[in-house]
Amino acid sequence: MTSEILAEHQIGFPILSLILFLPLIGALAIWLFDQTALARRIAAAAMAATAGLSLLLWFKFQRGTASFQFTEHSDWIGPLGISFHLGVDGISLLFVILTALLSLGMLIATWETVTTSVRHYLICLLALETTTLGVFLSVDLVLFFFFWEVMLLPLYFLIKVWGSPRGFTPRGGGDRDYSALKYVLYTLAGSVLMLVAIVILHLNDHAHALEAGLSPGRSFDLLRLLETPLAPSLQFWVFIFFFFGFAVKGPIVPFHTWMPNVLMDGPVAVGVALAGIKLGTYGLLRFSLPLAPLASQQLATVVIALALIGVIYGAVIALMQHQVRRLIAYSSISHLGMVA
Repeated sequence: MTSEILAEHQIGFPILSLILFLPLIGALAIWLFDQTALARRIAAAAMAATAGLSLLLWFKFQRGTASFQFTEHSDWIGPLGISFHLGVDGISLLFVILTALLSLGMLIATWETVTTSVRHYLICLLALETTTLGVFLSVDLVLFFFFWEVMLLPLYFLIKVWGSPRGFTPRGGGDRDYSALKYVLYTLAGSVLMLVAIVILHLNDHAHALEAGLSPGRSFDLLRLLETPLAPSLQFWVFIFFFFGFAVKGPIVPFHTWMPNVLMDGPVAVGVALAGIKLGTYGLLRFSLPLAPLASQQLATVVIALALIGVIYGAVIALMQHQVRRLIAYSSISHLGMVA
């Protein structure tokens, strides 16, 4: 059985909540104070503190165990079995540190280059950090899905407001509005199917509890769902539905067409966040493989084939480019295929 080590027993304070909400607190402070110079300092302090706490996780993390660590658990929407459950293991720990350090790097890299609506830009950047960290820290599937979806809001405004007016689009001219909308619609389409997979897992857990004569309650908790048997036929559909959501965010060919637009038309921060932080790959590792292991084996060949097509396709198209941002956009498809 997958176990957990509570934060109060391991470090003595809710470190994951601090990591999660410090950027959001910084965003709120920036919204309250109408001074650009102060806003930059607040953002830098919030991101630096978050990065420092994430590195503290590394030094306090217990090696040699598969348990989720530093966990925090409380009811969120009790009647539906939805909880505020945070935790990290050996996989998510690395993603949390990566997100915190890259976010700080994005702020430093755009310190002087962003000159319009600076306060709002910093608010979006901090909101993006919080939602991304929420994806990696969530142990409850609905909480994970919440952060996965809310992440679209700061990304949409970052692309639409601070994107380049001279990016690449299929029509040959720059259109950051088109790129922002395309990214949101693609991600939402994949997320709808991912939500279906979450509901299937929840109903399956409820049915097994009834069969066993237990008080079923309701739960979307990953640790409980991992212990609930899932029929091979259901595993197939759970894997498929999760795969669509994660393949779009990956992106894996042929769900990749939003990425060249976004990397060309979006600001540097968006390119770093989407190409540097492997959200789709994390989803496959965290949910698809452990929750549907038989289906993962059966469909591995298909996924590998799509990934290899992405590796070759992205590399060939990248070799044809004469513009650096286009080259990065298509080479990102290639390297993301390699990751997949």
